Amino acid sequence: CSDNPRKNEHSKIRITDQRMSIYYTDTIMVEFQIRRHSIQGASKHLSNTGIKLAKSQNEKPFDLVITSPIQRAMETAVALGSAITETNEILGFLPKEVQVLVPYSAGFHAFKAAIKNFPQVNQCRQRYELFFRACLTNLEPDHRALFVSHAGAVEMLILACLPNVDISLFPQSVSQLEGASIIFDGSQFKLNAVIRVDPNSAY
Repeated sequence: CSDNPRKNEHSKIRITDQRMSIYYTDTIMVEFQIRRHSIQGASKHLSNTGIKLAKSQNEKPFDLVITSPIQRAMETAVALGSAITETNEILGFLPKEVQVLVPYSAGFHAFKAAIKNFPQVNQCRQRYELFFRACLTNLEPDHRALFVSHAGAVEMLILACLPNVDISLFPQSVSQLEGASIIFDGSQFKLNAVIRVDPNSAY
């Protein structure tokens, strides 16, 4: 998908100067996951343990799979059992203007505070939210989607959808393969589950 939503039978969407107007004609219910990539090896690729850990999640294939263009994110999606629909730079590393204010390893509390205190961080959050709406509005009801990204970006991506979520439900920061399952009803995002992963399940 792109940053700009396409029209479909469920809604009509218009974005002008980053302002979005949505006129809903039907209700969709989509479950999607935002996950950090699995365990990396000595190179930029997943390690054997990382591949085993992803396969141990026993996920059914997703209907839409978008990952960072970085190899380990793409390999994670395949190891989770799904073909990649596309890669998108927006799921890559955090923008530099965000990283200079909040280190990628800072965790949920720091990112949530930065969204409130720094306009450029909140603008990043808004761009992420528009990206998700663009992708998810075009899915059929009851379809599932997977987005694979990186440390720091995953926390921001989750907060883009759930800015008021109780972050005490989450770890301080996400580890490999962790993230969130979220429900999108065509208008609102709702936390479905916090995704925690035991790294020992790969053994």
